[in-house]
Amino acid sequence: MRTISLRSAQLKLGNNCGVKSAFDILKMPNTCLEDVEAILTVEMAGENYETTPMFAATSLESEIKYSSYMDKARSESMKMDMKEVFGNGGGEEGEGVYNVGGMRVPETVRWDRATFNGASSEELEKLQRIRPKTIGEARMVEGITMATLTSLASHVRKVKNDENRETKRLFIQKNRERRLREEEEEKEEVKKVKI
Repeated sequence: MRTISLRSAQLKLGNNCGVKSAFDILKMPNTCLEDVEAILTVEMAGENYETTPMFAATSLESEIKYSSYMDKARSESMKMDMKEVFGNGGGEEGEGVYNVGGMRVPETVRWDRATFNGASSEELEKLQRIRPKTIGEARMVEGITMATLTSLASHVRKVKNDENRETKRLFIQKNRERRLREEEEEKEEVKKVKI
């Protein structure tokens, strides 16, 4: 029996179509592994060619048909490991650059449509159940899309900025109150000296 790689098996599709690999043909709409194997059997007339067992055919076919989507998802997922640029603020001084995967997710985050309107119900259920502590942990949850991770990173930055703003406001308010007390104390001291 001869084993043939679907990537290397070159098939002529017609006079004007040129040559494509069996792998590329299987990625086309409305084709199945059975069709490709039928073409291979005709192309390899006289050779003993073993067809794919039925239990593996569905899995193999799905893997090939969706390979470009899976490659894209893997590629986008890897970007989350790299340092990303999100404008100014946060992260390393002066650059506005930081590792997104390490961003801490606040415990108070609400996993609902109001917070993440682009996420699917399944994604929100998984995130609610798992409650990831960082964006990196959220990325490891099966079925979470890049869009939801980006939305989560955006939400975390917003919460962080709001907290920083509130901390700054409280600091300014306390300093103002302290200065007013000091001014009052100075006025009292001046009154005592005059008396």
